[in-house]
Amino acid sequence: TTIITDLPGDELPIAVPSLFHDKVEVYFNARAYQPVFLGLYDAKGQLVQQLEEFYLNSRVEKLELNGEDLPAGVYFYRLKIGKKLLFTGKLMKY
Repeated sequence: TTIITDLPGDELPIAVPSLFHDKVEVYFNARAYQPVFLGLYDAKGQLVQQLEEFYLNSRVEKLELNGEDLPAGVYFYRLKIGKKLLFTGKLMKY
């Protein structure tokens, strides 16, 4: 399991560690009621999985991407809240 979490006093999430096997859990602070997008992309930049865009209230949220059916390799995730791209990061599936 990979956990992405907010650093104290910072809006950007980090991946600790960046290796995953079956799922990726994403933790972040939603600052206001606004739409959230979380997508997982392969090394070619193709979207392989996404969570439906939905709205969150201002609190700590947890989202989960299921990578069980994905082949081993390098992936990238994008977390977008409102119109702002909050973070893009790299993950490796083993």
